[in-house]
Amino acid sequence: MKKMAAGILFFHLAIAFSFFMPGAAAASASYVSKDGQFELTLEDSAKKRPESSTWQSTVKMWRQARGKRELLWSAELFGDPLIRNPIFGRDGSFCIFAHHDRWELFKNGRSIAFAKFHRQYPKDSSLFVSPQPNLLELEDGDNPAVLVWDREDDAWQAFAIGSEKNIEASPVLVAHWNELTRARIRQRIANKEEVQETELEFLAVRRNPEDRAIFDKLLRGEKVVSLAPDDLPQPPRAAWVSVDDPYFFVKEDRARIIGDRLLALFDQKPMQKEVYCHGTQKLFYLGQVSGIVELPTPIRKEAGTMRILVKSEQASASEYLEAALRQQTRDQIDLTDEISFAFSSLPPGKYRVKAIWDRTAPFTDRDRAGAGDYESNWSDPLEVAAAGDAQVILECSRRNGDSSLYAEDERAAMDWKAGALSLWSGDPNGRTELFPGNPSLWILKTNFVAPGKRFDLSRITVLTWPKPPAPPFQGRQLERPVFPPPLIVAWRTGRRDGLNPATLAILDEHGCAFHPQEPSTNRHSAVAQFQGFPRAAETFRLAGYNVTGDLLFDYTVTNHVRVDPKKLQPQPFPIETDIDGLKIQVTGIKLFEPMPNLPGPSRGCMVQATVMDTRNATNAWRVESGFFFDSHGNFIAPVEMCREEKVVGIFARAITGYSPTGGQSKRFEFAVERPKQ
Repeated sequence: MKKMAAGILFFHLAIAFSFFMPGAAAASASYVSKDGQFELTLEDSAKKRPESSTWQSTVKMWRQARGKRELLWSAELFGDPLIRNPIFGRDGSFCIFAHHDRWELFKNGRSIAFAKFHRQYPKDSSLFVSPQPNLLELEDGDNPAVLVWDREDDAWQAFAIGSEKNIEASPVLVAHWNELTRARIRQRIANKEEVQETELEFLAVRRNPEDRAIFDKLLRGEKVVSLAPDDLPQPPRAAWVSVDDPYFFVKEDRARIIGDRLLALFDQKPMQKEVYCHGTQKLFYLGQVSGIVELPTPIRKEAGTMRILVKSEQASASEYLEAALRQQTRDQIDLTDEISFAFSSLPPGKYRVKAIWDRTAPFTDRDRAGAGDYESNWSDPLEVAAAGDAQVILECSRRNGDSSLYAEDERAAMDWKAGALSLWSGDPNGRTELFPGNPSLWILKTNFVAPGKRFDLSRITVLTWPKPPAPPFQGRQLERPVFPPPLIVAWRTGRRDGLNPATLAILDEHGCAFHPQEPSTNRHSAVAQFQGFPRAAETFRLAGYNVTGDLLFDYTVTNHVRVDPKKLQPQPFPIETDIDGLKIQVTGIKLFEPMPNLPGPSRGCMVQATVMDTRNATNAWRVESGFFFDSHGNFIAPVEMCREEKVVGIFARAITGYSPTGGQSKRFEFAVERPKQ
């Protein structure tokens, strides 16, 4: 969820930043009142300092009279130049609009704070899931007042624009404002005007029996309401969509889902409060069909279009989910031959599902496979219950056409299973596998596997580092990576007879364990990276454990990326070394203090040393810190090394200067007795 929220924030930043990119056209936006008399414009501020990184716009109010455009007032607006839902005063003296997660009131060029707002993303849990937590109405007239409804407390705030004073929300006024707002929302619905989801939430909270029909019709998919577009990009809300899984596709009907949620609010169904986040919404009256499509060959490059059809036995029309398939490298370590899908907003009933992989151009085969395509059979009937999830596995392998159309796919499937084809074949960043990743080429013998189960291991590999990019400054060479690449273990998850270990470990000949970073997972697979493993050993063991620490499997693995062991000889302090005219004297090391927010012990230490440049005495060289490594070349903390490692190496740099163009760096290594952490 955190990633998804970060993605939404990045989208906003990207839009706003585009207004201020060097060379970009001046930002401008225009909003006209319903009667056409007034226009609100946003322009790049001429008052913004060139060196300032703060977003700043100029808001201008114009009057259209007798064919002339008259400027009434202007004001400076700070923050991104995106506003929503402007409300105009009848004489143009003021304007109210949504900005960021609050509402702004400008009166004759002045910004006026008129209410306290719940934030768009409340820290406290909420029953509501739409982006805007407040509803605003204007009671216009000789003494205009702005009315703000806070859905979290079902409470009103009111502000007199003329006197610039708060209005006490008495029970009589609250009843009046409730009825006024409800009548206006109903009128907007009748006029087919766009309605915000927050306005429908207001009706649900009021629980007027006449309004329930609106939510019923939304639930059935009837176009009873013209919904305003969401002001935030978002993934489907009826099923959690992991941003780590590029092969999970969802089809939803936004109106149905809104109807489902609002009807539950209206009927006062037991609803779990949750912090606002799209993707966590529970269904009450609708259900879903979800499943996996198994493909006969891995997805490579641009791989055509996947179409999944769901057909109701109660209706003749089918619903379609269409997704472009292409090879992805994000959050993956191997190719895949399956995708996941969900139809997340289906009325209860019986359904059948079918998959068509439109593999070959022209990609127009909608209901049946064409030549060179694949399709599955229709599934058996699936019973979808309210708030239920009917699951299915579709084998999309039936062919249509001459066998020569499938020859390339057959070769790719065979090469992939043999380990000769991988995600990194032809990688544009220059990454390659140091040895083919097929697990059968690594596993020497099986020591133990839990009865009746199997660990669906898909790849063991070590990748080279990417090609270094072009140096950012002319004449400066980028250093090659010092840290050795990790061993990567990938396995499939979610299989009915599969083992999904809670923890993995690599065991050396002494039984000492090397642990990976926390695995990255999606709906299909998991990937663990071992920064340290017995690189110099002929073999090692790969073991998996369940949450209680019981052994699930134990394999002996041949080390196909074996390196020569490092011969580490401990030296007493002071340690002296000469590097290209630098005389370095190391007098000791100091371990970093443990920090509670770090996932593990520090792999580094402070190096206490003096440096003298015999060629240029004016250079101020220094040695700041170093990294521990073991006899296998792993850069890991001493406490994580094999118990037989009595000596550790320390990699350090002597550096001078700070500028990327003017700084210099010299590498050196030394060895000491293994310190205690």
